[in-house]
Amino acid sequence: MTRSQFFQKILQGEGTPSLIYQYERKYAPSTWAFFVVVIETEKLAEEVATLSAEYGENGLDVALPTEDGRVVLVRFSDKKEEVSAQKYAEFLAQFIKEELGVDVRCGVGPVVQSVGEVLLSYQQALSALHYSATLKDKETVCSYKDYVLIKMMEELPEGRLQSYFSLLALGSVKEIFDDEEMVETAKEFLRNNLNVSEAARSMYLHRNTLTYRLDKIERATGLNIRIFSHAATFHLLSLLYPLIND
Repeated sequence: MTRSQFFQKILQGEGTPSLIYQYERKYAPSTWAFFVVVIETEKLAEEVATLSAEYGENGLDVALPTEDGRVVLVRFSDKKEEVSAQKYAEFLAQFIKEELGVDVRCGVGPVVQSVGEVLLSYQQALSALHYSATLKDKETVCSYKDYVLIKMMEELPEGRLQSYFSLLALGSVKEIFDDEEMVETAKEFLRNNLNVSEAARSMYLHRNTLTYRLDKIERATGLNIRIFSHAATFHLLSLLYPLIND
């Protein structure tokens, strides 16, 4: 069985203890950790897979195109590697863009310490892409860590979610969350660590325009998201809103 065939079985949930034992005996990967990056691309999936496997330069990474047009990259990571899984995916997405002219989105799973746990990393990477789509996030790379909170909330009864939302939502919250421009403005502001200048630059807005939008959010919701505690509340509301309006 080739390494690609082995990981195909792992990702399909067919990684029996016997199969994993045979693989580890043959390839002895005990000095490596692993993580999975699921890459969404609208074209050139085969080329993206080839490039992704070669990017790591260790000769071990496996990239598998899937039937739905995605590419699943199993990254062999030195346990002493200083670059995080998310940062690696960011570098990879930029590399693919430069080499192939293709925009991709990546879901990143956690780093795991054994071959038998690769399926878990894969499932978490898929989960990150799912929640990113639910929340209409526009990040190129999304990590499972970003959505642990929404995963926890999703497991609560809908009535409890509605109760929490009502407790936190003041003023005309719906007006803001139904306005895509305002939501994206708030998210970009939070992504830039509540820095007005950086957020305005990233959105190609005049600083005064951004300030006007932040003031509008404050008037409608009572939340001044320039303040960390208010920003945290707004972020929580932004997670709750799609769940109770699904």
